[in-house]
Amino acid sequence: MAWKWWERSAVAADTLGSAGGRQNEEGEEGEKGAAAAHFSFPSAKRFLSCCQRCGACCAFFPVSFPESDLELLPDRRPLTDMSLPLAGGRRVMRGTEAGLPRCAGLQGEVGRRVRCVIYADRPSTCRDFKRSWEDNQGNSLCDRARSVFGLDQFSPY
Repeated sequence: MAWKWWERSAVAADTLGSAGGRQNEEGEEGEKGAAAAHFSFPSAKRFLSCCQRCGACCAFFPVSFPESDLELLPDRRPLTDMSLPLAGGRRVMRGTEAGLPRCAGLQGEVGRRVRCVIYADRPSTCRDFKRSWEDNQGNSLCDRARSVFGLDQFSPY
């Protein structure tokens, strides 16, 4: 029996994560079960977020943050090692204090594929920085950093 594409998709979605296919009305694992058994969604790890393809903000802006951010971390050593003390109880990420800033925690090529080596323990300044149109609001700082690297601005559409 030929199954329509939406039936195969529905069966596949129903069985996602199970070891085998489903049985058809006759109790046999047929075309419907076979389609489900071989269907899988790509791993989420294979898809890069917009920020993992960009990184412009990490290579354009100085990143300073309150020293109190260190107190919130169970292991503050990585963030301490990658930052320098500033006056007034603040710190600055290494590399971003220079004339041509690039955060010491940024790895990869801006505009292609990047990652933050301290992402889970990144400072509040980084946590609070929103990608333009992430929450249906533009961020001129994000757009400005992207334009410096020849990247198009994010769009709300």
